[in-house]
Amino acid sequence: QLRQYLNKIKADPERIVKQTDVVATAAANLRAEVDAVATRLAELDSRLEGQAAKKQEISESSRDISRKLEMHRSTLEQRERDVDAVRKALEEEKSKHQDILARRVHVELMLKDERLAVKTCVQQVGKVKKQYEDTKKLLKKRIAQLDNVVVTLPQLESNC
Repeated sequence: QLRQYLNKIKADPERIVKQTDVVATAAANLRAEVDAVATRLAELDSRLEGQAAKKQEISESSRDISRKLEMHRSTLEQRERDVDAVRKALEEEKSKHQDILARRVHVELMLKDERLAVKTCVQQVGKVKKQYEDTKKLLKKRIAQLDNVVVTLPQLESNC
């Protein structure tokens, strides 16, 4: 047994050296793996920072777009109110125009009637004036006849 123990102890340094080599190899492998993980972690951190920057940029862009959208909505609503006001004013003007046209037609009809009445009156005045002139002429003629009779009456009386 002692021999076995002695052989075991003799083999211990070799075994320890082998185990040391295994541990050193494992440690080197773990260091390499840790370095790879650290590199990957740094790469992921860099990507994460890039994504955070992009997220911030997108967030700012989103706020800017939202602000612009709200401004455009407000402008659109104002324009719609302006269009409604213009349409209402246009309808009022169309209504006024129709009223004016109706009044114009009414006035033109009244003017036509008045012109016809004036024409009729002028014709009547012309007829009355002609009758007056004819009557005046007839009166002058009768006055002239009367004057002739008056002039001839003394001669007739003297002859009788």
